Amino acid sequence: MESRSKLKLGLAGLLMAVAVGLSLHHFFSGESVPDIEETKTVWYCTDCDKSFELSGRQSSTMVSKQPAENRESDAGQPTPHRAGGRFVELARCPGCNEQSGVRARRCHDCETCFRARTEAGAITVCPKCRWNPVTDKKADEE
Repeated sequence: MESRSKLKLGLAGLLMAVAVGLSLHHFFSGESVPDIEETKTVWYCTDCDKSFELSGRQSSTMVSKQPAENRESDAGQPTPHRAGGRFVELARCPGCNEQSGVRARRCHDCETCFRARTEAGAITVCPKCRWNPVTDKKADEE
């Protein structure tokens, strides 16, 4: 093998080793999620009936996935987001310290925070102004 080919192979191997090393360092460095506006999530506590926000860093420690309960909907069918071996995310409420926070939405019209879904899995509308997140209109205008 020519010395030029050996040099190319050696350089390629070195670059590959550096890339793997940087990837492993980034993966295992334990860098936390940044606390910026884009990482905030909205939750609604089903125990104390209050909404709360979690930063990205808080979400990484206060949100856990738990096995979903197989609850039956009103029609007797398994609910879509709680069926068969799925998991549901629950957040620890900073107000009551219970793991009972469910995903929430912030109304585009009146800024009210409310549960994203009912217990049966149906999408909810804003309880204050009736804004529907699916149609982006008030429920009475549909």
